[in-house]
Amino acid sequence: MASLLGSPLIILAAAAATLIAIAVPLWRMWQVYDGAASRRPFDASGAGLQPTTRVAEQLATLSQLGFTRLGEAQLDLPGQRAVQMTATGSVRVEGPARDRHTIFVLVDQERTIVAETGDVPGVPVLVSLNSAFADSTVVETMFPRGESIDDPDFHSGHNSHSLSRAYDDQRRHIDGWRASHGEPLAVTNMADYLRGDAAYRERYARRKLRGPLIRRQVVPAAIGLLVVLVIVALMLWNWPA
Repeated sequence: MASLLGSPLIILAAAAATLIAIAVPLWRMWQVYDGAASRRPFDASGAGLQPTTRVAEQLATLSQLGFTRLGEAQLDLPGQRAVQMTATGSVRVEGPARDRHTIFVLVDQERTIVAETGDVPGVPVLVSLNSAFADSTVVETMFPRGESIDDPDFHSGHNSHSLSRAYDDQRRHIDGWRASHGEPLAVTNMADYLRGDAAYRERYARRKLRGPLIRRQVVPAAIGLLVVLVIVALMLWNWPA
């Protein structure tokens, strides 16, 4: 043991452990990103799933804005922890390998803006407001955080102030797109929602996830790798002969 502690191998072992700790989260997020276009939620409206307290607060605000329940969907994400919800509303966090995320789906009074929300451990509850047009273009607004994408076929913005202001932003952007893209499509049932979700994932899911993947995973991993390599090189360089 003493000979091992006095050997440069201990530095290499520590470096390898650090690199694994960096690589595993990156690999998991890459799996989420890589499969985003083909991943499909399924209708779970008949399961009687109840929201957590955090989600219920957002649902109450959406109700005040005129949104009504369309249903619930569930989605499997590889390597991601999820808040598991039961019909009684109790919560448990399970499984490092595969978890089932619950998405609560609502529509506004005109049935042209879909609201989606759910509970993810360790992050604020996000609400997505999105509308699709017949030419497959999409306008969406996130609350309280999201991306800033303004492409000709895809607008993804966010408002961190309030859900009400995010809803105002969404309606304003829809009004701006009517002249070029026509009226947004109506979503009247879960079949409409799932069909629109599939089209969204095929065209825009990876585009939306690309920025967060680079900022929160690739860049930190690259910096961590560089730091580890520099430290190892310096320690080995100065290691007693």
